[in-house]
Amino acid sequence: MKTILVPTDFSENAQKALTFAEKASRYGATIGLIHAYHPPIVDASMRTETMLAMVEQAEIDLRRWQNGEMCQDRGFSCTIKLVYGAASDVVLDEIEAQSYDGSHGRTGKEVGLIS
Repeated sequence: MKTILVPTDFSENAQKALTFAEKASRYGATIGLIHAYHPPIVDASMRTETMLAMVEQAEIDLRRWQNGEMCQDRGFSCTIKLVYGAASDVVLDEIEAQSYDGSHGRTGKEVGLIS
């Protein structure tokens, strides 16, 4: 694989995908990270403290993301995109716009990304 797209939501599973990308980068692969964002869905039953903590953590993650620290912290370089929209649409649009190699996407068939 020469070019790998790694969608992330900053979850533990996304970090595992980034670990695979890191290994591929050691063999010359180009890594692209993408994060789709949209306004959070507010639940009236959610405690204010919980909602504020979620927003604060999202801001921390996005700052690290925008500074390129997700890859730099691991010792490799990558391109970074932050796109407004639904994750499935954003990722598939990026695959169509760029040329990515990879494993499986949301349908389970090969579409050019690691998920």
